[in-house]
Amino acid sequence: MPPDAITVLLVSEQAEEVKLITKSLRSFFPGCRVEVVYSSEEALEWASKQDWHIIILDEAILDPHVLDTLQGIRRRAARSAVIVAAVRQDTAVALDLMRQGADYALFKNTPAFLTELPIVTREVLEKRDIRARLDLSQDRYLCLIDTVTDMAYELDAEGRFLYVSQEVRSLLHYDPQALMGLHYSTLIPPEDLALADRRFNERRSESRATRRFKLRLLDKDPSLAPVTVELNATALYDRHRQFVGTVGIVRSTAGRQHLQALQRLTDLPPSLTLILANVEQLLQTVQDLCEQAGLSSPLLPIPASPSETAAGQFVVVPPPSEPSEQAEHDTREVPPPFDERRRSPRIEIHMDARATSNGTSWEGTALNISLGGIFILVKGEVSAREHQMTRLGFASEVGVLEIAATIRHIRAVLSEPSSIKRPLTGLAMQFSPLKDVEARILHSLMEGLRTRSISMRCTALLIRQPPDSRQQDNPTPEMQGRAEHADINADRPTDRRQAIRVNLALPVQIERSSSTVSISGDTSITNLSVGGACLRFESSSDVVGQRLTIRFSTPPDSSPQSVSPSGPSEYRLTGEVMWATPDPGITSRVNSSDWIPLRLGVRFIHESVNQPGLTALVGRYLTADRVQGSAKDPSIVTEFLQCTNEHGQRIAICLDARPENPPTAPIVIIAPGYGRTKREYIELAYYFASNGCHVLRYDHGHHVGESQGGMVLTTLTGMQEDLNAVVDYAVRRWPASPVALVASDVTARVAIKTARRHPFMKLLVLLAPVLDLQYTLMAVHQEDLISASLQGLKRGISNVLGFNVDADAWLIDAIHGGFADFHTAQDDLAHIRIPVLVFSSEQDLWIRPNSLSQVKLALADTTLHWFAIPEARHGVVDHPDQARPLFREMVTQCRIRLSPLPHGKLTEPSKRNTLHQAQLELERARGYYQMDQATAMEFWRDYLDRSHSLVDFSDYWHLLDHIHRLVGPLRNNARVFDAGCGNGNFGMFLLIAASFLPAQLFGHETRLHYIGVDLVPGGL
Repeated sequence: MPPDAITVLLVSEQAEEVKLITKSLRSFFPGCRVEVVYSSEEALEWASKQDWHIIILDEAILDPHVLDTLQGIRRRAARSAVIVAAVRQDTAVALDLMRQGADYALFKNTPAFLTELPIVTREVLEKRDIRARLDLSQDRYLCLIDTVTDMAYELDAEGRFLYVSQEVRSLLHYDPQALMGLHYSTLIPPEDLALADRRFNERRSESRATRRFKLRLLDKDPSLAPVTVELNATALYDRHRQFVGTVGIVRSTAGRQHLQALQRLTDLPPSLTLILANVEQLLQTVQDLCEQAGLSSPLLPIPASPSETAAGQFVVVPPPSEPSEQAEHDTREVPPPFDERRRSPRIEIHMDARATSNGTSWEGTALNISLGGIFILVKGEVSAREHQMTRLGFASEVGVLEIAATIRHIRAVLSEPSSIKRPLTGLAMQFSPLKDVEARILHSLMEGLRTRSISMRCTALLIRQPPDSRQQDNPTPEMQGRAEHADINADRPTDRRQAIRVNLALPVQIERSSSTVSISGDTSITNLSVGGACLRFESSSDVVGQRLTIRFSTPPDSSPQSVSPSGPSEYRLTGEVMWATPDPGITSRVNSSDWIPLRLGVRFIHESVNQPGLTALVGRYLTADRVQGSAKDPSIVTEFLQCTNEHGQRIAICLDARPENPPTAPIVIIAPGYGRTKREYIELAYYFASNGCHVLRYDHGHHVGESQGGMVLTTLTGMQEDLNAVVDYAVRRWPASPVALVASDVTARVAIKTARRHPFMKLLVLLAPVLDLQYTLMAVHQEDLISASLQGLKRGISNVLGFNVDADAWLIDAIHGGFADFHTAQDDLAHIRIPVLVFSSEQDLWIRPNSLSQVKLALADTTLHWFAIPEARHGVVDHPDQARPLFREMVTQCRIRLSPLPHGKLTEPSKRNTLHQAQLELERARGYYQMDQATAMEFWRDYLDRSHSLVDFSDYWHLLDHIHRLVGPLRNNARVFDAGCGNGNFGMFLLIAASFLPAQLFGHETRLHYIGVDLVPGGL
């Protein structure tokens, strides 16, 4: 249904009403054509003149014969959608109109009539379009079935015929109409009813459905023998996964083998056919002569091996006599049959497989399998070694069979010569001894793979093991390289600690909790985090497990100027020594005395009064703990700033720039999307900064992030005020620099208004912009929140686009501020006199279809440039693989339009710097949002209360199943301890898996003890 070519027949005698309806429809369906008639007689006449998409009838001019007129219009315009604008606000009247043929009835005297009309029109048109496509598909299906030479049928859920193709006449001599409504058992011989049950009326689908099943069917003529057929059937399910019936194909097998044999003979050339006939005649003659002479037949049929053809081979065997020398020679030349030497014969398969190790996965294919092992060929070089333990999972529709295995051989091969050569790795794995039940299950799965009656996938989890002692004594060059760069790897952002560390060199005093701990020499801190510290001192005793109290002071100039000092200057912390190792930095001082230079890992035992101060201290140090890039990778310095909006609220800002940038370098302001923070745009900012820009990232006030105010009070007008404050700050600090603005999703709508009111800007970049807020809210919430707010519906504190806000204030602000609909966005864009770059995808659910193309048509081509992102969906910044090509294109386009940027090769930012900066700002955010225990409990209680609906999503169950498979098989009476269990969904999944799968596969129930603990008692 083309939305830009809609034709509407409007039946109304009210001129003002016609005008308002026409404007409402054309705003929603640009380019639509509206024809107006003013009486019921004209409506009947015009209804058949054209194939109208929609006919809108005013109930007032159809009286007193409303129903007769409506039915007449329906007969003349059967393919048109009919909407009645009812005068009386009576639900019974509306229902009666819809029963008589109207597709929808609206009350035209309500305030929301003009808003609801285009939305209802679109829904009605879409439904009629879908219904027309379904009818066409049904006609195509029936035509296709009638041309098939096999018998097709459809059963309902009770097994009664709903449809039988015409081929039943030639196969069983039944009239198709005579079978309608009869049970399928009418065609089944009584002795085969048990065999046909759940086959002819199959309830399984996809790979588990019936394939090539032999069955006998009764002919209509009782004197004729049952017909042997081959059955293919599958089940039908509705969208709620309720069984609704069966469809199947029945094919006669009579004479199939004879026809195949004739086909093989007719495929031979005439000359070979003649030779074959002569050879058969000669063999028969020799056979007759041997029988007449009383000799045994020298022509012995040799049974065909499984790999040979079904017809036997004939060889000439000499008469019984003394074996001659030549005969012995001939006997030696004939090789004996080759027997399978493997303990477990294997079968050739082609099954999807995956190998996983330490978070890295390799896709591949399993080529053969036996009861003793499997061979998998994967793409790429796998970090595995022989004799490495693995855990295999065979996932089918029934469940998952897990088997322990060992890698016995690794073989590197290349792909086909015709393709691009890429390394492939073959893994030959031997199964650990199988139990009887596991062996029977695996044998059943193998049989299903051999007959291709099931689909299965294999996942191999490679278990990491410590290297051999020989490898430690004789390190490889790779290991030596790792040792040489250990100091670099220690600071890489792959650190798995939750809290980031800062490198320090502060003297400390240690108070011993036990007299057995001996400490000598200078003591200092080498690095510090919120959870612990690394100390350096000398000791003559074992200190692991001991408790120490650490006292230290921070120097007055330890805090950068960008962060105001807060918290105490002296700290006294208690911790437990978790590990100790000789200090590699001062090994030259080791002597024959008992004092040993050590480095200790101490985990703090926090008191509630100390943790906020320590968090603030670490946060202050984080702003000065920079990672310096190499000469080829210029470092980017991030400066933490702040400004205030017109209400005095603090706005947190980050300035990303290269130190050598000139003062007149372009300024790029990145406005975070709705519900996002400046930290999520670090990589985009670093792309701009690496190519000569000063980049300002900030957090909205009354929003998530480090700026002042909570999310509940956020409004779009408030976001606009914050953006204006940041723009003013940039202009004051860099008055000679051109300014570009980058914004995404809902914030893009705010940025459009800001750019309209700040004509000095040089460029506006919109990433997946929301231009029709009303459509976005309806797409996300499945409800027209704007219209409901206009009607006075109150919501209080409720969810808007994923965050709990004051919904009434948010919606009213969006309406009064001119953010709510598509018209205001078009008007704002029409008044912008600077270039606008739009990066968007039509697949984004938040974006109204065709909205960007309509804006592009309305504006000059030189003003707006649209760059389509074919594969991207909503939240592209959350997917680095999709985001990086987009960021490169954005920077490239900005370099063309902003000066004085260089136009050479694009500079890529360092991923190491980007990840490190993200960790730093995450730690700052943790320090900013420090909560006491009661506040944290309240936060997690609210979170758990809102997460009960997760169990309604299939993707969530797939996640639980994946975690279950990674945990591995649980033995009988196993105990599972789940720390932070939340609402206990994983425990429920484990109990279901433990009680259902073993009972179905192994014949017994497995006992499982699940212990879940959580901070929130209500979650349990």
